[in-house]
Amino acid sequence: MRDAYHEVDRSGKPANFVQSEPEEYNDILNNFRVPLGEYQFKRALFAKKYLYTDFSKLLSFAFCREPADRAVSMFFAFGAKKVSRRQWARRIFAVGGVPRGKWATSYLFDAFLDAIDECRSSGSTQRPLGLHFQTHTAAMFDDVTDQSGTPLLRHIWRLENLIAGLNQVRGELGLKPICADESQFKNRTKRVEFALRSSHRKKLEQLFSGDFDLYERAGDYEI
Repeated sequence: MRDAYHEVDRSGKPANFVQSEPEEYNDILNNFRVPLGEYQFKRALFAKKYLYTDFSKLLSFAFCREPADRAVSMFFAFGAKKVSRRQWARRIFAVGGVPRGKWATSYLFDAFLDAIDECRSSGSTQRPLGLHFQTHTAAMFDDVTDQSGTPLLRHIWRLENLIAGLNQVRGELGLKPICADESQFKNRTKRVEFALRSSHRKKLEQLFSGDFDLYERAGDYEI
């Protein structure tokens, strides 16, 4: 979407809304360093309330990844490479600690989910593990709905339908479609296979209940 998307400086001197043009708002909104107060993890609602006079007329869309698969991906992404499991646990899962000897992947995943739970219960976007961790483990459901849980985006597709969804958007914008062999997967990496336990799935369904619903209904949302 580079030919239709305006990018701003996200890290050196991050822009803010006051000094920017409306076409740059979306990129600013997607920068976790920009403080949104109570709307930090409700960006669609922030956009509707503060940025655009008629949000419903915007071509708004998102892609929903299967929540369990996303959680496993998050887990391995936050695990530092080339370190021992013990170092990994101490560095990433300092909240509450990990019992001595519990360095197996399954136990570390338990600690990871507990860390997400503790962050959400803290009442702060900065503590205990910082805004970066909280942003990347936040529930998608909160970010795309209003206070009553109603989706605010015109389209929500499954991630498996990425190219088809992007081409629908590009068609509405009058842009040429993306060919399948032109698609890029910049973040595709090799990942260790990890089988979730039933207890993991139960915890995930608790932490990301809205996301599971979004995924099941993805493609049905047409505002």
